[in-house]
Amino acid sequence: MLSVSFHFVSLAALLCYLGASVDYLRLVWSASDQAGKLGRKLLVLGLAFHFLTLLVDRLGWLNSDSSAYLAVAGETFPDLLSAVSWLLIVSYVLLEKRLRLSFLGALLVPLAAVYMAVAGILFHYPRYYSPQFDLGEMASPALAAHGTFLVIGNASLVFSFAASLLILIQEGLLKKRIFSEAQRRMPALAILDRLNTVFLSIGFLCMLLGIGVGFAFAAVKGVRFVSYDTRVLASLATLLTYLLAVIARFSWRWRGRRIAILSVSGFAVLVISYWVSHYEGSSFHVY
Repeated sequence: MLSVSFHFVSLAALLCYLGASVDYLRLVWSASDQAGKLGRKLLVLGLAFHFLTLLVDRLGWLNSDSSAYLAVAGETFPDLLSAVSWLLIVSYVLLEKRLRLSFLGALLVPLAAVYMAVAGILFHYPRYYSPQFDLGEMASPALAAHGTFLVIGNASLVFSFAASLLILIQEGLLKKRIFSEAQRRMPALAILDRLNTVFLSIGFLCMLLGIGVGFAFAAVKGVRFVSYDTRVLASLATLLTYLLAVIARFSWRWRGRRIAILSVSGFAVLVISYWVSHYEGSSFHVY
């Protein structure tokens, strides 16, 4: 019964996100001032449903036997995607009215919906854990910090990608001298550039901390896995890509289009790392 309710609430959250996506996308082609208003309400409702799924997930872990532990321990790939989706929407809702970011929702909300949809699809696939650790070790505060930093880092980098993509779209329209109602609704380039800088910095720092904590935990446990663990290699490739973006922003003083291109490129590497680490297998991680 709990399982059925869990999937029903998850589906309700996803439907709210999809409905909000459609309403925010109306900002692109509709001149109506009502576009996006229903989307805000659906987002708040979806967040509530989504939070319930995360809570039930965690309570299910706390009350389950050890065989079900890693299904909801927050260290699986579907759990990561679902948590990133929720954090993305929370960040957007908190910033939307303050910075007048309604148009950004046409990019960010569909991205969050895709993350949650993929999480729901992959949730039904078997999930395994490494025999190198017992379940008690997997529940350590170090790994909890590792996962938390990576969730925050991934969500921040997705936000950075959305802001960067909108910078490139807006600059492209300005270069071609195309002016429209949709362009009038776009956030100012200065605001988008600031958002890109802030979320790029947060994302890189959290990814660095998350990977660092993971390495420290492995070192303490005497695990040597770097040379053959695809998740680690993919994460390092992503980190190096964003390191270049951070250096370009703060040392080379790149702004606007150039740093946006680097942020979009970094997101492409991030998506590839998802695929590599999930489908090519991992000897250490549970996803």
